[in-house]
Amino acid sequence: MSESTGARDHANVAPALQWGLTAGCGLLIAGLIILAARGDLWLDEIWSYHFARQAESALDLVTRFKHDNNHLLNTLYLYLIGDMSRPILIRLPAILAGIGSLVMLARSARQKWGPAEAIVSVLLVGTSFPLVLYFSEARGYGPAIFFALCAYGVLIRNMESPQKHRLVVYWMASTLGLLAHSTFAMVSAALVLMHINFIITADGPWKDRLQACIVHQLPPLVFAGCWYLLFIRDMAIGGGPIYGQQAVIFRAASYALGFPDSFPFGLLAVMAILAVVCGGTISLYREKNPQWIFFPAVLLAAPALVLLAMRPTYLYFRYFIVIFPFFYVLLAYTLCRCYRALPKPYKLLLGLAVLVMLSGQASRIHPLLVLGRGGYTAALQYLEKNSPQPEIKLGSDHDFRTTLLLQFYAPFVMKHKTLRYIRSADWQREKPDWFFTHSQQPRYRPPLHLRLHNVGRYHLVAQFRYAGISGWHWFLYRRQR
Repeated sequence: MSESTGARDHANVAPALQWGLTAGCGLLIAGLIILAARGDLWLDEIWSYHFARQAESALDLVTRFKHDNNHLLNTLYLYLIGDMSRPILIRLPAILAGIGSLVMLARSARQKWGPAEAIVSVLLVGTSFPLVLYFSEARGYGPAIFFALCAYGVLIRNMESPQKHRLVVYWMASTLGLLAHSTFAMVSAALVLMHINFIITADGPWKDRLQACIVHQLPPLVFAGCWYLLFIRDMAIGGGPIYGQQAVIFRAASYALGFPDSFPFGLLAVMAILAVVCGGTISLYREKNPQWIFFPAVLLAAPALVLLAMRPTYLYFRYFIVIFPFFYVLLAYTLCRCYRALPKPYKLLLGLAVLVMLSGQASRIHPLLVLGRGGYTAALQYLEKNSPQPEIKLGSDHDFRTTLLLQFYAPFVMKHKTLRYIRSADWQREKPDWFFTHSQQPRYRPPLHLRLHNVGRYHLVAQFRYAGISGWHWFLYRRQR
Protein backbone atom coordinates (compact mmCIF):
# COMPACT_ATOMS: atom_id res chain seq x y z
CA MET A 1 0.00 0.00 0.00
CA SER A 2 1.38 3.43 -0.97
CA GLU A 3 1.83 6.34 1.43
CA SER A 4 -0.86 8.35 -0.36
CA THR A 5 -3.36 5.50 -0.01
CA GLY A 6 -2.57 5.19 3.71
CA ALA A 7 -3.01 8.93 4.24
CA ARG A 8 -6.33 8.79 2.38
CA ASP A 9 -7.55 5.92 4.56
CA HIS A 10 -6.53 7.81 7.73
CA ALA A 11 -8.38 10.91 6.52
CA ASN A 12 -11.51 8.83 5.96
CA VAL A 13 -11.28 7.06 9.33
CA ALA A 14 -10.78 10.23 11.41
CA PRO A 15 -14.15 11.88 10.54
CA ALA A 16 -15.92 8.55 11.02
CA LEU A 17 -14.32 8.18 14.46
CA GLN A 18 -15.26 11.75 15.38
CA TRP A 19 -18.87 11.24 14.33
CA GLY A 20 -18.90 7.92 16.17
CA LEU A 21 -17.67 9.51 19.39
CA THR A 22 -20.24 12.31 19.13
CA ALA A 23 -23.07 9.89 18.35
CA GLY A 24 -21.97 7.54 21.14
CA CYS A 25 -21.96 10.37 23.69
CA GLY A 26 -25.35 11.51 22.43
CA LEU A 27 -26.90 8.04 22.73
CA LEU A 28 -25.57 7.56 26.26
CA ILE A 29 -26.88 10.95 27.32
CA ALA A 30 -30.25 10.31 25.66
CA GLY A 31 -30.48 7.16 27.77
CA LEU A 32 -29.60 9.21 30.85
CA ILE A 33 -32.42 11.66 30.11
CA ILE A 34 -34.92 8.82 29.67
CA LEU A 35 -33.81 7.23 32.95
CA ALA A 36 -34.23 10.58 34.73
CA ALA A 37 -37.77 10.85 33.29
CA ARG A 38 -38.94 7.80 35.23
CA GLY A 39 -40.53 8.12 38.64
CA ASP A 40 -43.31 10.23 40.05
CA LEU A 41 -44.46 13.60 38.78
CA TRP A 42 -44.13 16.41 41.27
CA LEU A 43 -46.37 19.36 42.13
CA ASP A 44 -45.50 21.74 39.26
CA GLU A 45 -45.92 19.02 36.64
CA ILE A 46 -49.25 17.94 38.13
CA TRP A 47 -50.33 21.59 38.39
CA SER A 48 -49.83 21.98 34.64
CA TYR A 49 -51.70 18.71 34.10
CA HIS A 50 -54.51 20.10 36.28
CA PHE A 51 -54.78 23.18 34.02
CA ALA A 52 -54.95 20.92 30.96
CA ARG A 53 -57.73 18.77 32.46
CA GLN A 54 -59.73 21.82 33.59
CA ALA A 55 -59.61 23.50 30.17
CA GLU A 56 -62.73 23.16 28.00
CA SER A 57 -60.81 24.07 24.84
CA ALA A 58 -57.27 24.77 23.69
CA LEU A 59 -58.10 28.50 23.67
CA ASP A 60 -58.92 28.21 27.38
CA LEU A 61 -55.26 27.58 28.08
CA VAL A 62 -54.45 31.10 26.86
CA THR A 63 -57.46 33.08 28.03
CA ARG A 64 -58.44 31.34 31.28
CA PHE A 65 -55.21 30.04 32.83
CA LYS A 66 -52.82 33.02 32.82
CA HIS A 67 -50.46 31.46 35.31
CA ASP A 68 -46.69 31.15 35.52
CA ASN A 69 -47.03 27.37 35.78
CA ASN A 70 -48.94 27.24 32.49
CA HIS A 71 -46.06 26.69 30.07
CA LEU A 72 -48.28 26.79 27.02
CA LEU A 73 -46.74 24.25 24.63
CA ASN A 74 -46.32 21.72 27.43
CA THR A 75 -49.86 22.32 28.75
CA LEU A 76 -51.28 22.08 25.23
CA TYR A 77 -49.63 18.68 24.84
CA LEU A 78 -51.11 17.56 28.17
CA TYR A 79 -54.51 18.80 27.00
CA LEU A 80 -54.25 16.81 23.76
CA ILE A 81 -53.16 13.49 25.29
CA GLY A 82 -56.09 13.40 27.74
CA ASP A 83 -56.10 11.36 30.95
CA MET A 84 -52.73 9.74 31.46
CA SER A 85 -50.87 8.24 34.41
CA ARG A 86 -47.51 7.25 32.87
CA PRO A 87 -44.87 9.86 33.74
CA ILE A 88 -42.64 8.92 30.79
CA LEU A 89 -45.41 9.83 28.30
CA ILE A 90 -46.38 12.99 30.14
CA ARG A 91 -42.72 14.05 29.99
CA LEU A 92 -42.25 13.05 26.34
CA PRO A 93 -41.96 16.63 24.89
CA ALA A 94 -39.18 17.45 27.37
CA ILE A 95 -37.35 14.19 26.57
CA LEU A 96 -37.54 14.78 22.82
CA ALA A 97 -36.47 18.40 23.32
CA GLY A 98 -33.44 17.25 25.30
CA ILE A 99 -32.36 14.73 22.66
CA GLY A 100 -33.04 17.27 19.90
CA SER A 101 -30.96 19.85 21.76
CA LEU A 102 -27.97 17.49 21.73
CA VAL A 103 -28.35 17.05 17.96
CA MET A 104 -28.64 20.80 17.34
CA LEU A 105 -25.69 21.49 19.61
CA ALA A 106 -23.41 18.92 17.98
CA ARG A 107 -24.25 20.12 14.49
CA SER A 108 -23.82 23.82 15.27
CA ALA A 109 -20.54 23.42 17.18
CA ARG A 110 -19.09 21.14 14.51
CA GLN A 111 -19.97 23.52 11.68
CA LYS A 112 -18.59 26.62 13.38
CA TRP A 113 -15.60 25.30 15.31
CA GLY A 114 -14.84 21.63 14.73
CA PRO A 115 -15.47 18.04 15.88
CA ALA A 116 -13.63 18.40 19.19
CA GLU A 117 -15.83 21.31 20.22
CA ALA A 118 -18.91 19.33 19.17
CA ILE A 119 -17.97 16.33 21.32
CA VAL A 120 -17.09 18.45 24.35
CA SER A 121 -20.28 20.54 23.99
CA VAL A 122 -22.46 17.43 23.92
CA LEU A 123 -20.59 15.98 26.90
CA LEU A 124 -20.91 19.14 29.01
CA VAL A 125 -24.59 19.69 28.21
CA GLY A 126 -25.55 16.05 28.55
CA THR A 127 -23.90 15.59 31.95
CA SER A 128 -25.20 18.84 33.43
CA PHE A 129 -27.51 18.02 36.34
CA PRO A 130 -29.75 21.09 35.83
CA LEU A 131 -30.23 20.29 32.13
CA VAL A 132 -30.81 16.56 32.69
CA LEU A 133 -33.37 17.55 35.33
CA TYR A 134 -35.35 19.87 33.05
CA PHE A 135 -34.92 17.70 29.94
CA SER A 136 -36.82 15.03 31.89
CA GLU A 137 -39.55 17.16 33.46
CA ALA A 138 -43.02 17.92 32.06
CA ARG A 139 -42.61 21.67 31.88
CA GLY A 140 -41.63 24.24 29.27
CA TYR A 141 -37.92 24.61 29.99
CA GLY A 142 -36.73 21.71 27.81
CA PRO A 143 -38.65 22.80 24.69
CA ALA A 144 -37.56 26.42 25.25
CA ILE A 145 -33.92 25.30 25.27
CA PHE A 146 -34.38 23.28 22.08
CA PHE A 147 -35.95 26.21 20.22
CA ALA A 148 -33.25 28.55 21.57
CA LEU A 149 -30.49 26.34 20.15
CA CYS A 150 -32.43 25.98 16.91
CA ALA A 151 -32.87 29.76 16.48
CA TYR A 152 -29.21 30.32 17.38
CA GLY A 153 -27.90 27.76 14.87
CA VAL A 154 -30.18 28.86 12.04
CA LEU A 155 -29.49 32.58 12.48
CA ILE A 156 -25.72 32.11 12.43
CA ARG A 157 -25.93 30.23 9.13
CA ASN A 158 -28.43 32.65 7.62
CA MET A 159 -26.39 35.74 8.42
CA GLU A 160 -23.59 34.37 6.24
CA SER A 161 -25.66 32.54 3.61
CA PRO A 162 -29.33 33.61 3.58
CA GLN A 163 -31.92 30.98 2.68
CA LYS A 164 -35.70 31.45 2.79
CA HIS A 165 -36.38 28.08 4.39
CA ARG A 166 -33.96 28.90 7.22
CA LEU A 167 -35.71 32.26 7.69
CA VAL A 168 -39.03 30.45 8.20
CA VAL A 169 -37.37 28.05 10.65
CA TYR A 170 -35.99 31.02 12.60
CA TRP A 171 -39.43 32.62 12.81
CA MET A 172 -40.96 29.36 13.99
CA ALA A 173 -38.24 28.68 16.55
CA SER A 174 -38.46 32.21 17.95
CA THR A 175 -42.25 32.01 18.24
CA LEU A 176 -42.46 28.50 19.66
CA GLY A 177 -39.61 29.18 22.07
CA LEU A 178 -41.52 32.06 23.63
CA LEU A 179 -44.67 29.93 23.85
CA ALA A 180 -42.64 27.19 25.53
CA HIS A 181 -41.44 29.58 28.24
CA SER A 182 -41.23 33.35 28.51
CA THR A 183 -37.55 33.22 29.62
CA PHE A 184 -36.78 32.50 25.95
CA ALA A 185 -36.91 36.30 25.56
CA MET A 186 -33.36 36.51 26.98
CA VAL A 187 -32.05 34.47 24.05
CA SER A 188 -34.11 36.46 21.55
CA ALA A 189 -32.64 39.73 22.81
CA ALA A 190 -29.08 38.41 22.48
CA LEU A 191 -29.76 37.11 18.95
CA VAL A 192 -31.08 40.52 17.90
CA LEU A 193 -27.98 42.20 19.31
CA MET A 194 -25.71 39.76 17.47
CA HIS A 195 -27.56 40.44 14.22
CA ILE A 196 -27.27 44.21 14.65
CA ASN A 197 -23.55 43.87 15.31
CA PHE A 198 -23.25 41.80 12.13
CA ILE A 199 -24.86 44.64 10.14
CA ILE A 200 -22.31 47.10 11.49
CA THR A 201 -19.14 45.05 11.14
CA ALA A 202 -19.60 42.74 8.11
CA ASP A 203 -18.31 43.58 4.63
CA GLY A 204 -20.54 44.38 1.69
CA PRO A 205 -23.63 46.56 1.15
CA TRP A 206 -25.02 47.43 4.55
CA LYS A 207 -28.53 48.08 3.19
CA ASP A 208 -28.93 44.40 2.25
CA ARG A 209 -27.80 43.33 5.71
CA LEU A 210 -30.15 45.83 7.34
CA GLN A 211 -33.07 44.56 5.29
CA ALA A 212 -32.21 40.96 6.18
CA CYS A 213 -32.03 41.86 9.87
CA ILE A 214 -35.45 43.54 9.80
CA VAL A 215 -36.99 40.59 7.95
CA HIS A 216 -35.52 38.16 10.47
CA GLN A 217 -36.16 40.02 13.70
CA LEU A 218 -39.29 42.14 13.25
CA PRO A 219 -41.90 39.31 13.09
CA PRO A 220 -40.63 37.59 16.28
CA LEU A 221 -40.44 40.94 18.09
CA VAL A 222 -44.01 41.84 17.06
CA PHE A 223 -45.22 38.43 18.23
CA ALA A 224 -43.36 38.85 21.53
CA GLY A 225 -45.08 42.20 22.12
CA CYS A 226 -48.50 40.73 21.36
CA TRP A 227 -47.83 37.72 23.60
CA TYR A 228 -46.82 40.02 26.43
CA LEU A 229 -50.07 41.99 26.15
CA LEU A 230 -52.21 38.88 25.75
CA PHE A 231 -50.72 36.59 28.39
CA ILE A 232 -47.59 37.62 30.30
CA ARG A 233 -48.75 41.05 31.49
CA ASP A 234 -51.65 39.59 33.50
CA MET A 235 -49.92 36.34 34.49
CA ALA A 236 -50.47 35.14 38.07
CA ILE A 237 -47.46 33.92 40.06
CA GLY A 238 -47.90 30.62 41.87
CA GLY A 239 -45.49 31.54 44.63
CA GLY A 240 -43.01 29.50 46.60
CA PRO A 241 -39.96 30.07 48.80
CA ILE A 242 -38.40 33.54 48.51
CA TYR A 243 -34.64 33.75 47.88
CA GLY A 244 -32.35 36.77 47.48
CA GLN A 245 -30.88 37.58 44.08
CA GLN A 246 -27.33 36.90 45.23
CA ALA A 247 -28.27 33.47 46.57
CA VAL A 248 -29.99 32.57 43.29
CA ILE A 249 -27.02 33.76 41.19
CA PHE A 250 -24.57 31.79 43.32
CA ARG A 251 -26.79 28.71 43.15
CA ALA A 252 -27.14 28.93 39.36
CA ALA A 253 -23.35 29.24 38.96
CA SER A 254 -22.72 26.32 41.32
CA TYR A 255 -25.15 24.06 39.51
CA ALA A 256 -23.73 25.05 36.12
CA LEU A 257 -20.22 23.98 37.13
CA GLY A 258 -21.09 21.10 39.44
CA PHE A 259 -19.81 22.92 42.54
CA PRO A 260 -21.31 22.42 46.01
CA ASP A 261 -24.25 24.71 46.71
CA SER A 262 -22.64 26.55 49.62
CA PHE A 263 -20.31 29.42 50.39
CA PRO A 264 -17.62 30.04 49.14
CA PHE A 265 -18.20 27.69 46.19
CA GLY A 266 -20.97 29.87 44.77
CA LEU A 267 -18.64 32.87 44.64
CA LEU A 268 -15.86 30.76 43.08
CA ALA A 269 -18.31 29.46 40.48
CA VAL A 270 -19.37 33.01 39.55
CA MET A 271 -15.72 34.03 39.17
CA ALA A 272 -14.99 30.97 37.01
CA ILE A 273 -17.97 31.69 34.76
CA LEU A 274 -16.93 35.33 34.34
CA ALA A 275 -13.43 34.16 33.41
CA VAL A 276 -14.81 31.79 30.76
CA VAL A 277 -17.13 34.46 29.32
CA CYS A 278 -14.36 37.07 29.19
CA GLY A 279 -11.74 34.70 27.78
CA GLY A 280 -14.07 33.15 25.21
CA THR A 281 -15.40 36.53 24.11
CA ILE A 282 -11.91 37.97 23.61
CA SER A 283 -10.86 34.91 21.60
CA LEU A 284 -13.94 35.11 19.36
CA TYR A 285 -13.42 38.85 18.87
CA ARG A 286 -9.85 38.28 17.76
CA GLU A 287 -11.07 35.69 15.29
CA LYS A 288 -13.62 38.25 14.01
CA ASN A 289 -16.40 35.79 14.77
CA PRO A 290 -19.82 37.53 14.95
CA GLN A 291 -20.74 35.37 17.93
CA TRP A 292 -18.35 37.32 20.14
CA ILE A 293 -21.13 39.68 21.20
CA PHE A 294 -23.79 37.00 21.56
CA PHE A 295 -22.27 35.12 24.50
CA PRO A 296 -21.74 38.05 26.89
CA ALA A 297 -25.16 39.35 25.87
CA VAL A 298 -27.03 36.11 26.58
CA LEU A 299 -25.00 35.05 29.64
CA LEU A 300 -24.51 38.40 31.39
CA ALA A 301 -26.42 41.34 29.91
CA ALA A 302 -29.82 39.68 29.35
CA PRO A 303 -30.11 38.17 32.86
CA ALA A 304 -28.94 41.45 34.42
CA LEU A 305 -31.56 43.41 32.48
CA VAL A 306 -34.27 40.95 33.56
CA LEU A 307 -33.32 41.40 37.21
CA LEU A 308 -33.16 45.18 36.93
CA ALA A 309 -36.37 45.59 34.93
CA MET A 310 -38.59 42.98 36.58
CA ARG A 311 -37.27 42.92 40.16
CA PRO A 312 -39.16 39.65 40.71
CA THR A 313 -40.32 38.68 44.19
CA TYR A 314 -40.01 35.00 43.35
CA LEU A 315 -36.70 34.19 41.71
CA TYR A 316 -35.27 30.72 41.05
CA PHE A 317 -32.20 29.55 39.17
CA ARG A 318 -34.42 27.65 36.70
CA TYR A 319 -35.51 31.00 35.25
CA PHE A 320 -32.03 31.16 33.70
CA ILE A 321 -31.85 27.52 32.60
CA VAL A 322 -32.51 28.45 28.96
CA ILE A 323 -29.08 30.13 28.78
CA PHE A 324 -27.13 27.26 30.39
CA PRO A 325 -26.40 25.43 27.10
CA PHE A 326 -24.80 28.56 25.66
CA PHE A 327 -22.40 28.71 28.58
CA TYR A 328 -21.43 25.09 27.93
CA VAL A 329 -20.92 25.85 24.23
CA LEU A 330 -18.60 28.72 25.08
CA LEU A 331 -16.86 26.60 27.72
CA ALA A 332 -16.28 23.82 25.18
CA TYR A 333 -14.85 26.32 22.70
CA THR A 334 -12.57 27.81 25.37
CA LEU A 335 -11.40 24.43 26.68
CA CYS A 336 -10.52 23.17 23.21
CA ARG A 337 -8.63 26.36 22.35
CA CYS A 338 -6.70 26.19 25.62
CA TYR A 339 -5.94 22.50 25.19
CA ARG A 340 -4.39 23.09 21.76
CA ALA A 341 -2.34 26.04 22.98
CA LEU A 342 -1.09 24.82 26.37
CA PRO A 343 2.00 22.63 27.01
CA LYS A 344 1.41 19.04 28.12
CA PRO A 345 1.53 19.51 31.93
CA TYR A 346 -1.16 22.19 31.74
CA LYS A 347 -3.25 19.99 29.46
CA LEU A 348 -3.34 17.41 32.23
CA LEU A 349 -4.49 20.05 34.72
CA LEU A 350 -7.18 21.15 32.28
CA GLY A 351 -8.38 17.56 31.91
CA LEU A 352 -8.38 17.15 35.69
CA ALA A 353 -10.53 20.28 36.09
CA VAL A 354 -13.07 18.89 33.60
CA LEU A 355 -13.16 15.57 35.48
CA VAL A 356 -13.82 17.39 38.76
CA MET A 357 -16.67 19.27 37.12
CA LEU A 358 -18.18 16.07 35.67
CA SER A 359 -17.83 14.36 39.06
CA GLY A 360 -19.73 17.18 40.74
CA GLN A 361 -22.55 16.86 38.21
CA ALA A 362 -22.61 13.07 38.60
CA SER A 363 -22.98 13.41 42.38
CA ARG A 364 -26.32 15.16 41.78
CA ILE A 365 -27.49 13.10 38.81
CA HIS A 366 -27.15 9.80 40.71
CA PRO A 367 -29.74 10.72 43.39
CA LEU A 368 -32.04 11.98 40.63
CA LEU A 369 -31.93 8.56 38.97
CA VAL A 370 -32.42 6.73 42.28
CA LEU A 371 -34.89 8.95 44.17
CA GLY A 372 -36.44 11.06 41.43
CA ARG A 373 -38.73 13.93 42.38
CA GLY A 374 -40.35 12.20 45.34
CA GLY A 375 -41.99 8.96 46.44
CA TYR A 376 -45.67 9.95 46.34
CA THR A 377 -46.90 6.68 44.83
CA ALA A 378 -44.94 4.65 47.37
CA ALA A 379 -46.39 6.77 50.19
CA LEU A 380 -49.97 6.07 49.14
CA GLN A 381 -49.21 2.39 48.67
CA TYR A 382 -47.83 2.32 52.22
CA LEU A 383 -50.98 4.01 53.49
CA GLU A 384 -53.26 1.51 51.77
CA LYS A 385 -51.26 -1.46 53.01
CA ASN A 386 -50.99 -0.31 56.65
CA SER A 387 -54.41 1.21 57.28
CA PRO A 388 -56.75 -1.23 59.08
CA GLN A 389 -59.88 0.81 58.27
CA PRO A 390 -61.51 0.86 54.80
CA GLU A 391 -61.45 4.67 54.92
CA ILE A 392 -58.09 6.41 55.36
CA LYS A 393 -58.34 9.78 57.13
CA LEU A 394 -55.36 11.92 56.19
CA GLY A 395 -54.13 15.43 57.02
CA SER A 396 -50.96 17.37 56.17
CA ASP A 397 -48.96 20.52 56.82
CA HIS A 398 -49.96 22.05 53.43
CA ASP A 399 -53.50 21.62 52.16
CA PHE A 400 -53.00 22.90 48.60
CA ARG A 401 -49.82 21.01 47.76
CA THR A 402 -50.99 17.74 49.28
CA THR A 403 -54.50 17.76 47.81
CA LEU A 404 -53.19 18.44 44.29
CA LEU A 405 -50.90 15.42 44.56
CA LEU A 406 -53.63 13.25 46.06
CA GLN A 407 -56.16 14.19 43.38
CA PHE A 408 -53.72 12.98 40.76
CA TYR A 409 -52.30 9.84 42.40
CA ALA A 410 -55.13 8.43 44.50
CA PRO A 411 -57.31 7.23 41.57
CA PHE A 412 -54.36 5.27 40.15
CA VAL A 413 -52.95 3.93 43.43
CA MET A 414 -55.81 3.38 45.89
CA LYS A 415 -57.55 0.23 44.66
CA HIS A 416 -59.05 -1.29 47.80
CA LYS A 417 -59.56 1.58 50.24
CA THR A 418 -60.99 5.09 50.24
CA LEU A 419 -58.80 8.10 50.95
CA ARG A 420 -60.38 11.12 52.61
CA TYR A 421 -58.35 14.27 53.12
CA ILE A 422 -59.18 16.40 56.17
CA ARG A 423 -58.22 20.05 55.81
CA SER A 424 -56.56 21.93 58.67
CA ALA A 425 -59.71 24.02 59.27
CA ASP A 426 -61.63 20.83 60.09
CA TRP A 427 -59.17 19.19 62.51
CA GLN A 428 -61.10 20.25 65.60
CA ARG A 429 -64.21 18.54 64.27
CA GLU A 430 -62.50 15.44 62.84
CA LYS A 431 -59.00 14.22 63.62
CA PRO A 432 -56.86 12.67 60.85
CA ASP A 433 -55.42 9.24 61.61
CA TRP A 434 -52.42 9.87 59.35
CA PHE A 435 -50.43 13.04 58.76
CA PHE A 436 -47.92 14.12 56.07
CA THR A 437 -45.25 16.76 56.53
CA HIS A 438 -42.95 17.87 53.72
CA SER A 439 -39.61 19.62 53.25
CA GLN A 440 -37.49 20.73 50.30
CA GLN A 441 -34.30 20.92 52.36
CA PRO A 442 -32.12 18.10 51.00
CA ARG A 443 -30.67 17.05 54.38
CA TYR A 444 -33.73 17.70 56.52
CA ARG A 445 -34.27 15.29 59.41
CA PRO A 446 -37.87 15.17 60.67
CA PRO A 447 -38.79 14.90 64.36
CA LEU A 448 -39.81 11.48 65.55
CA HIS A 449 -42.97 12.87 67.13
CA LEU A 450 -45.44 15.66 66.35
CA ARG A 451 -48.00 17.21 68.67
CA LEU A 452 -50.84 19.06 66.96
CA HIS A 453 -52.74 21.37 69.30
CA ASN A 454 -56.13 19.92 70.26
CA VAL A 455 -55.66 17.15 67.70
CA GLY A 456 -53.24 14.64 69.15
CA ARG A 457 -49.76 13.17 69.15
CA TYR A 458 -48.29 11.55 66.03
CA HIS A 459 -45.18 9.44 65.55
CA LEU A 460 -43.06 9.06 62.42
CA VAL A 461 -43.59 5.76 60.58
CA ALA A 462 -42.12 6.27 57.09
CA GLN A 463 -40.00 8.64 54.98
CA PHE A 464 -40.20 9.16 51.21
CA ARG A 465 -37.23 11.19 49.96
CA TYR A 466 -36.44 13.10 46.77
CA ALA A 467 -33.23 14.05 44.96
CA GLY A 468 -33.46 17.83 45.24
CA ILE A 469 -34.64 20.94 43.33
CA SER A 470 -37.91 19.52 41.91
CA GLY A 471 -40.17 17.86 44.47
CA TRP A 472 -39.85 17.36 48.21
CA HIS A 473 -39.48 14.83 51.00
CA TRP A 474 -42.70 13.39 52.40
CA PHE A 475 -42.77 12.22 56.03
CA LEU A 476 -45.67 10.09 57.18
CA TYR A 477 -46.91 10.17 60.78
CA ARG A 478 -49.54 8.05 62.50
CA ARG A 479 -51.77 9.24 65.35
CA GLN A 480 -51.14 7.61 68.68
CA ARG A 481 -54.25 6.31 70.45
